[in-house]
Amino acid sequence: KSKPLIGNLKIPGDKSISHRSIILGSLSNGELTVSNFLTSDDCNATISAMRELGAEINVNDNQVHIKGKGLFSLKQPKKIIDAGNSGTLIRLLTGVLAVQDFDSMITGDDSLKKRPMGRIIKPLTLCGAKIEANEYKAPLSIHGTSSLNPIEYDQDVASAQVKSCLILSALHISGQSKFYEEIQTRDHTENLLEHFSYEINRDSNSFSLKGRQKLIAKDILIGSDISSAAFFIVASLIVDGSCIEMRSVNVNKFRTGLITVLKKMGADIEISDIKKVSNEFLGNIKVRHSKLKCADIKGEIIPSLID
Repeated sequence: KSKPLIGNLKIPGDKSISHRSIILGSLSNGELTVSNFLTSDDCNATISAMRELGAEINVNDNQVHIKGKGLFSLKQPKKIIDAGNSGTLIRLLTGVLAVQDFDSMITGDDSLKKRPMGRIIKPLTLCGAKIEANEYKAPLSIHGTSSLNPIEYDQDVASAQVKSCLILSALHISGQSKFYEEIQTRDHTENLLEHFSYEINRDSNSFSLKGRQKLIAKDILIGSDISSAAFFIVASLIVDGSCIEMRSVNVNKFRTGLITVLKKMGADIEISDIKKVSNEFLGNIKVRHSKLKCADIKGEIIPSLID
């Protein structure tokens, strides 16, 4: 029985890209500024982790300044890296730590310690990584080795985190690594690599990359997070008389499953003024109250329905 939701909303920066911008920015060559960074606990944990590994990072509100020192610039951490509650951080960073010339350990809070890490440990181990974990759960003891074999990834579970973990390893491995996804997942890591002038050969369901290229630092402007926008989209669809607009939202095609399904249900949602910024598509989303009908949700749309 709330009143109509009317007006413009500023949605915080995208979480997935915030994580990746800190990790890849720290491995790049040169200085860069990340704007509209999401200053959430999870993303702040990524900043702390990269600082622990020797990265030079300064934060000013939601702007982050990074001095990148190159792909092999990380130093052995003095303590166990704490990923907090962030599944993205522990999975992505394990890929980076596995290919260093030092040992490290990464853990998280009680909730994170219950989450499955086998899906990253098994493919990394197949390439020669040495990772110890009790029942494939954190804490993970990583015996870094810089002589891993190139990665041949054939998707067994549709997961952008698993794929990104292996991509981050592949950057450090000499030779050509190949990735195949039966069901395509979010490609923020690939987009950011290309933004940093890292060459990737992309096909519809597969891509390959040659390891040990340079990442050239460039400023990043992060679009608003469609996962955060999701709540307001649904709220305004179901509250009579509502009409809201959210600007510069990331509308990457692997993230808009929610909108695809809602439109099938009869939702009045309009995406306009789409532009490419930092190699991602951003657009304005306008939503009006709508009478919705039922829909069946199955198959390939599921991975883009993380919301």
